[in-house]
Amino acid sequence: MFFSYNLLIPLFIVLPNLLFVVLPPLNMPLLEKEKVIWLILERIGQAGVFLVPLFHMVHLDTVTKQAAFALIIMAVTVYYFCWWRFFRNKRQYIWLFQPLGIIPIPMAVMPLLYFLASAIIMESLSMFLAAVCLGLGHLPISYKSYMQMKHPDNI
Repeated sequence: MFFSYNLLIPLFIVLPNLLFVVLPPLNMPLLEKEKVIWLILERIGQAGVFLVPLFHMVHLDTVTKQAAFALIIMAVTVYYFCWWRFFRNKRQYIWLFQPLGIIPIPMAVMPLLYFLASAIIMESLSMFLAAVCLGLGHLPISYKSYMQMKHPDNI
């Protein structure tokens, strides 16, 4: 079956990124190139989290799935707060990576939690694997970028 309305799942995470076209980040440093394996895993994960929801139905029939849905709402709320924080700080590139309390690189962590919880409510192993691939690529890329900006003398 095909569930086109499930495109909303990745769309909630992608929407703020579309603002980059009109309002790109400022003061982007020149960073070291990423490892190819991280980029490949990130791209596989991105493709997966976009395509998989089209073929799975959302289920909220158990407490576990309802808790996962609550995690989705929390993750997207924190993610949007981080976007607000980025724009409030005049679109400075480093704010895409700044920790939020005890959460390191929250703009990388929150989408990962969001997609992992989405796998639960879709009862989808393929969504889980796509989210894991995304995390295995996106988290080290984001962390490395943050560390390079925090310690530019170590590049």
